[in-house]
Amino acid sequence: MIQKPKLVQIQKVVKNVFPKAKVINFKRTSLGNINWVYVVKVANPSKKIILKVVYRKDREEQEILAKENKIIGILNDKKIEGIPKVIDFNHSKKDVPWVYMIESYLDGYPIIERQASIKGRDFKGIIKKLAKIITGFHKIRYKKITEFEKLRPEFTSFPVYLEAYLEKYCLICNAYSKMPKQLIQDANEFLLRESPKIKDKQFVLNHCDASSHNILIKGNKFVGLVDFEAAQTMTPEFDLVTCYHEFLWRYPKLWQLLLKEYVKYNKIPKDFKERLNIVMGYRSLRYLYIAVKNKIFQYMEGDIQRMKEVLDGSFLKTIKF
Repeated sequence: MIQKPKLVQIQKVVKNVFPKAKVINFKRTSLGNINWVYVVKVANPSKKIILKVVYRKDREEQEILAKENKIIGILNDKKIEGIPKVIDFNHSKKDVPWVYMIESYLDGYPIIERQASIKGRDFKGIIKKLAKIITGFHKIRYKKITEFEKLRPEFTSFPVYLEAYLEKYCLICNAYSKMPKQLIQDANEFLLRESPKIKDKQFVLNHCDASSHNILIKGNKFVGLVDFEAAQTMTPEFDLVTCYHEFLWRYPKLWQLLLKEYVKYNKIPKDFKERLNIVMGYRSLRYLYIAVKNKIFQYMEGDIQRMKEVLDGSFLKTIKF
């Protein structure tokens, strides 16, 4: 792991894009799986900006920040509102010993910090905006499932994509002593049996992490969506089940509102409900794998519950639009 950025280093990279700027202060907002993220306050011009620094060597080699730079560029070109803009991306290590990106600052805070106090009417407005921004992503189409990452393969179908990862996911999950082994076996059988029903030959850009940590609000109004390191092309259901999996399971009526709004903007297949259930099963297993692999167990109980809901049919009952 690299050393944390110092003021003199941050000043140097900021001056590359704002030659007369002075860094007033900087504060790390989060330690993600890949980047250190800082809010940097500068004078001349007077503004806040976001600095992302890659601290993991393996993820630097896989060019994850370059991927995020590319994704944001695509979204900016499509003029999708509520997305930050890239100010600078630099992987040369000429001035500093790390790969970094500077983004515009979206003035808001993660919805998770306020969701308990948001009034019903305001929450509905936020969900409607979320459905619209997800729709903007899904208008961007590709012929393959791709993660936009170096050395990662591409796939021409969802069943082939799933089978490429399924055995590894199950092996890692079963290696954890507290994992319900029967649940993993049932999930494996369910996904092998059901995934061929998704026959898409075209895929859409998904944010893939539209969670309450990445949805920004201010004054109980939707501001935007951040953090694109997980973005990939996939079936459109993935973004929707992510919203349920991450936080809307607590709010059944808002989950149904998200689906109703999404259906207003998008043509959906006849088996939409069944597809949502299949993709939710895949996502639940994927996040159980991530929890064990990274030894982050705080959300695992919820992931197990989401998988149970897929297998016993109770998730299907929540899908109303």
